[in-house]
Amino acid sequence: DQYEAWFGLGLAEASSGRIDAALSAWERVSARSPDGPRAALQRGILALEHGRFAIAEAALLSAWSLGGEGSREAYLRLGSLYQVEGRLREARVLIEADGDLSTWALRTHFLLDVEPIPVE
Repeated sequence: DQYEAWFGLGLAEASSGRIDAALSAWERVSARSPDGPRAALQRGILALEHGRFAIAEAALLSAWSLGGEGSREAYLRLGSLYQVEGRLREARVLIEADGDLSTWALRTHFLLDVEPIPVE
């Protein structure tokens, strides 16, 4: 189907270093298609890695809300994005909303107040 083709094109563009083309291809994948959650996650990851925080946030929120196997990764990366941007209140709300009481979640919640975030 066309969405599968757009998803594959996004992968090819990303692997060739054509960031804008990859982001554009993944944006064309419908959220309701089988590849929608994966495309949103890949778009969010790539945008985050290249400092395109607004695109990353929208894509990661979409991937998280769509569910599926990538939703946990989208949630974790969204939390990292909020930390990097200094949006600590939103990072806390995200962690608390998940209900995850793992050692990682509790440690991350605590460190939001005491650990500086490098900006280089």
